[in-house]
Amino acid sequence: GKMAPAAMSIRQKQIDALLRMLNLNEKTTASSGKAVQAASGSGDVYKVLILDSFTRDVITPLLRLNDLRKAGITLYLLIDSERQNVPDVPAIYFCKPASDNVKRAVQDLATATYDLAHLNFCSPLPDALMQDLAQGLTKNRCMGRLAKLYDQNLAFVSLERDLFSLMLPKSYVALNDPQAKDAEIEKAIAEIIDHLFCVIATWGSVPVIRCQRGGAAEHVARALDAYIRKHLDQRQNAFTQNRGSPASFNR
Repeated sequence: GKMAPAAMSIRQKQIDALLRMLNLNEKTTASSGKAVQAASGSGDVYKVLILDSFTRDVITPLLRLNDLRKAGITLYLLIDSERQNVPDVPAIYFCKPASDNVKRAVQDLATATYDLAHLNFCSPLPDALMQDLAQGLTKNRCMGRLAKLYDQNLAFVSLERDLFSLMLPKSYVALNDPQAKDAEIEKAIAEIIDHLFCVIATWGSVPVIRCQRGGAAEHVARALDAYIRKHLDQRQNAFTQNRGSPASFNR
């Protein structure tokens, strides 16, 4: 996708959002692409970063190893890998809102793999998975190890200043395959909506949506419009906060 020119590019906005997340969701300011830590000093805290394969591909083109080190990241690992306990160190999770990721996060908290966990999902966590997370933490009596829970709205990657990818390589085939089942098409559209909304939320402005009439484009446009309108009805939303949205168990 292509964004209209503006004072700050979608790429810089996404980099700023990632740096803020790595700073434990506290404010940072950026100057010429360099992170300047907030007065709270969170950048001096050593942290472990836990990714999945999707979010690894989000971060890799945007932040270098040196950027991660400046943000206090001493180690980054994949969530589905075998990981050793690292006591007294907080962990920042940045993953897709998937059942397997929720289960692994609960397992880590239950076994005190890290001191505290800051859970960040790259797109909004569905209510069903929110309930699974709450029940898992309650059952294992480890709710106290969850420091923060955020919907970051970062399920895309900015490849250039105003060029981004939704990272959904099979979506075109799913929408245009004459043999595709309705359930497959609806799933593909839901994924596109989730990822497009992340771009819009990161950009920080409600867009005017234009599309060709008929076909998949209009279907996506109408679904996106309905999604945005529903989101705007929430008291706390991505357009009023200018940062990742804190998620709540009481939805």
